[in-house]
Amino acid sequence: MKRTRRWTGYPHRVAEPQERPESEIWTIVVIDGSGIRNSAVAEYRKVERTVENARRAVETFQSADLSAFQRWEATHFGSLLTRLRELTTEMQRKEHILYLVEEEVYMTGCSKRRAYARVMDAMNRPPDENDDDTDSEDDGFFHESDHARNDSDIGDDGGGERMFGATDLPDDFDIREFDALPKAEKAEFCKEYQMLSEMYHIMTGQRAPRLDVLLDAERRKHGIFRGRAEKAADIVEPESPAQRFKTLYRKLVRKLHPDGNHHHGPAELALWHDVQTAYQSGDLARLEAVAARYELSIADAVDSIPVGTIHDAIRDIKGALREVNRQVKSLRAHPAWKFSSKEPADHQRLLVSRRRELTEESADVERRLAHLTSILDRLVEKQKPRARR
Repeated sequence: MKRTRRWTGYPHRVAEPQERPESEIWTIVVIDGSGIRNSAVAEYRKVERTVENARRAVETFQSADLSAFQRWEATHFGSLLTRLRELTTEMQRKEHILYLVEEEVYMTGCSKRRAYARVMDAMNRPPDENDDDTDSEDDGFFHESDHARNDSDIGDDGGGERMFGATDLPDDFDIREFDALPKAEKAEFCKEYQMLSEMYHIMTGQRAPRLDVLLDAERRKHGIFRGRAEKAADIVEPESPAQRFKTLYRKLVRKLHPDGNHHHGPAELALWHDVQTAYQSGDLARLEAVAARYELSIADAVDSIPVGTIHDAIRDIKGALREVNRQVKSLRAHPAWKFSSKEPADHQRLLVSRRRELTEESADVERRLAHLTSILDRLVEKQKPRARR
C-alpha cells in the first residue's frame, strides 16, 4: 500500500527580524600588533641572511676564485688561449665586414660585390681623406651625415621625403586643436611622435626634426604667437617627484653615500645601488621599501616602522634575493666557481675537462672563420662570363 504525505496547510512563515535601535556607545578595542610585527621582522631577517650569504659567495668568486683560476689557466693553457684569442679577433673582424656589406646593400640597393668594394675602400682609406667633402660625396658609400636634416629645412616644400610623405606631421594635424588638448593627451602625442621619429631614422638614415620646432613652425604658419610659458607646456616632461620622494632620497643619500659612510660594507653598497635605481625610475614605493630596509638594520628603529612598510621591505628584499640567485646561478656554470676551495684532485679533473673544452672551442672558431673567409673570397673573385651556346 502506497503511503501519501498528508497536507497540513500553508508552510510556516518565518518572522522578519526587527531592527535594533542604534546605540550611541562606541567600544574601543586595543589590538596588540607586536606578534605581527615580530613575525614580519623575523621573516625579513631570514631573507636578509640568505641575501648576505649569496652576495658573499659572489664577492668571493669575483675577488679570489676568478683571479686564481685565470692564473692557473694561463699557466697550463697559455699557448692555446693565445691561439683562441687570435682566431676570435679575426672572426669578429670578418663578421663586422659582412655586417657593413649587408648594411650597404640595404641602404643603397647595390650588389654585394660592389658593397664589399666600397666597404673595404672606406676601411683602407687614410684618415686625412675622410675629411675631404668632395671625395665623400663622390665615393657612392652611404654616409649618415649626408642624409641628416636640419631644423632650418622645416617648411621647405623641396626638402625630399618626410615622415608623413610631404610633411613631418599628419595630414589632418591642426595646431589649434593640439593647443586645446588636455595635458595627458599632449603627452601621448609626444610619445607617439618620438617612437615614429626613431623608426623614421632607422629606415631612412635621416634624423626627424624636434617636435617643438615643428609646432612653432605650424603656429607661425597660422599666425599664432605664444609666450614662453605656453611654449613650455607643449612638450610635456615627466612629472617631478613628490616632496616626500625628494626628502626621503636626500635622507638616504646622507646615510648611505660612500663618501660620508666610513663603514660602507656590501649590505650598505647594495642599499645604495637600490636607492639610485629607485630614484632614476621615480618609484616612491621602492624608495620607501629601501628606507625600511635601512631602518630595519638599526635595532632601535624597528618599533617605529609600520607593519605595512616592513612587508614592503620584505617584498623588496625578496626581489633583491631573486636577482642575486640569478647571478649565482650563472656563475655556478663558470669553471672558476669555488676554485680556491678545491682539492688538488679536483684541479686535475678540471685540467682534463678544460683542455677538452678549449680544444673544441678553438676548432669551432676555426670552422666559423673558414666559412666567413670563403664568403669574403667569393665577393673578391671576379664573376666569370657565361659561356655562349
